[in-house]
Amino acid sequence: MAKFEKVLNYINNVKIKKTFFGGYDRDDVYMKMNEIVDIFKDYMKDEKDAQEAQRKEIEAELEKQKQKIDEYKMQLCGARALVEELNRKLSSLEAEKMNAEKEKDKMKVVYKKYCSDILQQYSDSLHTLSSEFASALDNIAKLQQSIVDMEKLDNLEELELDIEAIEEKENFELPDPEIRETEE
Repeated sequence: MAKFEKVLNYINNVKIKKTFFGGYDRDDVYMKMNEIVDIFKDYMKDEKDAQEAQRKEIEAELEKQKQKIDEYKMQLCGARALVEELNRKLSSLEAEKMNAEKEKDKMKVVYKKYCSDILQQYSDSLHTLSSEFASALDNIAKLQQSIVDMEKLDNLEELELDIEAIEEKENFELPDPEIRETEE
């Protein structure tokens, strides 16, 4: 805009030579017009240079933006590949989880059966041991009774020996129990 004002200022303040008979000197008018054209050419050249510089700046900025877009596209492709990989891993983990759940359910059934079998075995063993213990107690009671009976027999034999000893000392004989029964 300053250049255009320069042109207007020049036109308003230009001094053109006049001729003797009135009017303006033709060569001076052409020369002044050429000066105005030169000023316009300079103005147009400066404007063209400014626009070219601005165009180059815009193209440089556009190129930077294109590079950024290309970088973003590459990042996007990488992100998509990463998302696909993560989705595959997630699917794989979900399948593993489902298999683990199925295996866990199977193991629960097997473990429950195993525990039931072990409990039954221990119950059977306990019942067997209980029976054997009761049998052992009966045997112990019988042995105790046998010991008592044997002690009675020993005491009876000792008593018979004592009686025989007394009889021998006194020459005393007790009547035979069978004979006593017949007498009575």
